[in-house]
Amino acid sequence: MTSGQPAPPPKSHTVAKSKNNPREIFGWKMYDWANSAFSTVIVGALYGPYLTELTQRVVGENGVIVGLGPLGAITAKSFFPTCVSVAVFLQVFLLPILGSVADYSNLKKTRC
Repeated sequence: MTSGQPAPPPKSHTVAKSKNNPREIFGWKMYDWANSAFSTVIVGALYGPYLTELTQRVVGENGVIVGLGPLGAITAKSFFPTCVSVAVFLQVFLLPILGSVADYSNLKKTRC
């Protein structure tokens, strides 16, 4: 063009920005799927044996980590399952309370 303005890019290189672009939605779905799979593998398959081995090095094969008196004790082999159980227990009882507090608070996002 002789008017001093650059030529517009070819149509094949421009992607129309729409609110619900199917390619973008598919990309986010794949990202979520991969991120969930990664977290599941790391926490479920790798972190448990690693934490068990670490506690066994410190207190022995089946040494006591925390004595609970008449309730028993948390040993090196039961440390990871106990941590998971405590985490689930706290989620079951705390998340509904925290959710209701968030619903009734005035700290909500506003649309721009």
